[in-house]
This record gives sequence, structure tokens and C-alpha cells, in this order.
Amino acid sequence: ISASLFNRYSSFTEYLTLGQKNDRLAEENSKLLEELINLKSMREVPAAKVDSARSFELIPAAVINNSIKQKNNKLTINKGSNQGVFKGQGILNTKGLVGIVSDVSKNYATAISLLNLQTNISVKLKRTNEIGELQWDGKSVRRMKMNAVPPHVQVEVGDSVVTSGFSTIFPRDIYVGEVVEVTTDRRNGFLSLEVDLSTSIANLDYVFIIKNIKAAEQLELESNE
Repeated sequence: ISASLFNRYSSFTEYLTLGQKNDRLAEENSKLLEELINLKSMREVPAAKVDSARSFELIPAAVINNSIKQKNNKLTINKGSNQGVFKGQGILNTKGLVGIVSDVSKNYATAISLLNLQTNISVKLKRTNEIGELQWDGKSVRRMKMNAVPPHVQVEVGDSVVTSGFSTIFPRDIYVGEVVEVTTDRRNGFLSLEVDLSTSIANLDYVFIIKNIKAAEQLELESNE
């Protein structure tokens, strides 16, 4: 009986410490990913000015709710305003984009998933730098469309799609996925690219909220123009 109780106790404590280990791992991953993102944004910055040129910080969080079967899917994370999260921040994981924060309480936040008809993210073709709009058509949980690509652009199946950096939400050059099909939009003659996502939105556990340190300065300047 004692042995049986001890085994159950050991299993229970192991379960509790597993969560702590996962949290530590998420924190470590956030630091590594944060460094990578900042390095990409500082490719032409002199070494002596690297520290002052840092633009992004990442806040690790666990996904505690996630819908994928609706037309406007959302997810819930266990970090809120007390941890520095606010509306409009981008969310990603180690594989790519996840969504955008939509509402925040003190210790929780909800976000618009990539799988949401309201999603509209500025992206580009890595090979040509051509800009387009990443949108979901409500069909596949693994694919989205890159729309508004000019018809003269030579797009190839297998081309990589990355974030453009033309907003304060996502840094530039975050991998989104690859082109698997090219069609022409009959309404306007522009190209519509089917993009196979690098992130599996149906299997989210830990994510990272992007804090753009210089966002307020950029938005204030743009609002005065």
C-alpha cells in the first residue's frame, strides 16, 4: 500500500514539476527567438550601437483556449496587462505567425487567430520582395491566401512568404509559409497565392507576444503626417 501511494505521489509531483519545466523552456526559447528577431532588424547597425537599436522583446505565454472550427477563430493566453500585454500586439511561436491580441484583462488576453476572416497581415515574397496581403478564406486550417500581388510578378511554387515589417505588429522577415498554388483573381486581375502555413494553429501550446519597443514613437510620427 505504501509503495502504491508513493508511486502515485511521485507521479503527481512529476506532473506538477513538468509544468514548471515547460515554463522555463518557454522562457529560454523566447530569449533565443528574441535575439534572432533583433539580429534580423539590426543587420546594418554598427556593432557599437546594437544595444540601443534593439526593437523587440518577447513575452512567453501558454495557450489555454483555441478555436479552429469557426469563421472568426480566437485563442486565449495566460498573460495580460500585468505582464505587459496590450491590444494590437503580434503573437508567434517557434515556427511562425499565430495571431494578433484583440482584448486584454489583468492576467489573460484573447487574440484573433490567423484562422479568422478579419485577418489581414502585410507579407512579402522573400525572393522578389513583392508585397501582398495575407488573408484567410475560411476553408483550410493549414492554408491562407496572399492576395493583391501584381500580375507582372513572376511567382514560383515553393517561393517563401515572410512578414514585410510594414507595421508595428510583426517584425520583418518572419517566416509565414510557402506558395503551393498561383491563380488570378477574376475581379481585379491580381494574383492570389495559396500559402501553406509553417505554423499548425490547431496544435498550439506555448506562444510569444511581440513587444515592439519603438512602436509608440513610430505610430505618433505617422499620425502627424
